[in-house]
Amino acid sequence: MAFPAAAVAIVVLAALLPFASFAEGGGESATFIEGYVSSDIKGENTFLKNAEITAVSSNGTIYRATTDSKGFFSLPCPEGEYSISVECKGFKQVDFGNVSAGGPPLYVTLDMRSSEAIWGMDTPHALQVLGIVILLIIVGVGMAVFLICKRKRANAATVIGPLPEEKGSTEDSDDIGYGEEDGDEYVKNGINYP
Repeated sequence: MAFPAAAVAIVVLAALLPFASFAEGGGESATFIEGYVSSDIKGENTFLKNAEITAVSSNGTIYRATTDSKGFFSLPCPEGEYSISVECKGFKQVDFGNVSAGGPPLYVTLDMRSSEAIWGMDTPHALQVLGIVILLIIVGVGMAVFLICKRKRANAATVIGPLPEEKGSTEDSDDIGYGEEDGDEYVKNGINYP
């Protein structure tokens, strides 16, 4: 069974049609802005995962990409010049312009935000150290209160102390014991005891 020549020509033309417009220079070809995003963390160059790259063309069209676990991004966009913005949580944003699609790879280094670096540590570790310091202060105050109370209790025992023994006859039951209570003091044989 023979295919009509017109049907074969239509299939071939349909397959070649997308390439014909680019060959004439009338269409936009798909190019890429590629590169790596890293930061200096604790003295080591570390690639950043999930950094967001935004490219804005001269006509205002926006293209976006995100870095992978190796800090690499590949942003498909038409040929032309772009303004680039690179952001990552905990790091300062970097903006630059006149980046050509299809040009050499970009190597972007982000600096940590100062609010994210406390005492030379990232926020979670700084909060952990702060929590330990607060805990030590609480324990120190508790120990001081305990020692003060213990000292007051010891002083109270020595002030009250045992009553001195009386010399003389113990036959009179009225003289044995504390005697009469006079306010907060005890009186015995004319001696006031606190």
